[in-house]
Amino acid sequence: MSGKDCDSEPIKALKRFYAAEEEYVASGAKNFSIIANTLHEDVVMHQAASLPYGGDWKGHRGFEAWMKAMSGVWSKLEHLDVRIFDTGDDTVFTRARPKVTSRATGETIEFQILHQVTVRDGKIFRAEPFYWDTAALIEKLANP
Repeated sequence: MSGKDCDSEPIKALKRFYAAEEEYVASGAKNFSIIANTLHEDVVMHQAASLPYGGDWKGHRGFEAWMKAMSGVWSKLEHLDVRIFDTGDDTVFTRARPKVTSRATGETIEFQILHQVTVRDGKIFRAEPFYWDTAALIEKLANP
């Protein structure tokens, strides 16, 4: 991730969220407060419907349900090669290579993702990850 001291507020918010997300998954989805303070009260997470944790997840309760669903699939999450692109307003884009460990098989999987994030009041308001290949990811989950 960018190490600049002059990061915009949306970039700072995104970095706080990514760090909290990794910590939350590592905790076994036991303490939502780890991530809750990085989220706007009206947050929306949109995930590809084909994923085991797919759909639209709204508000803190919805986001917590999504985090639990995701943590049920992955026991570890690390964001590698993160490139952040600031649009100059309340939206940032990232390109990254998540490295995850399957809770069911223990296998480590890496994949490419583009993430569009909108920030309001210094917190994540809308998150929309775009996966390069959800079919390959699902196949990997089903057949290690």
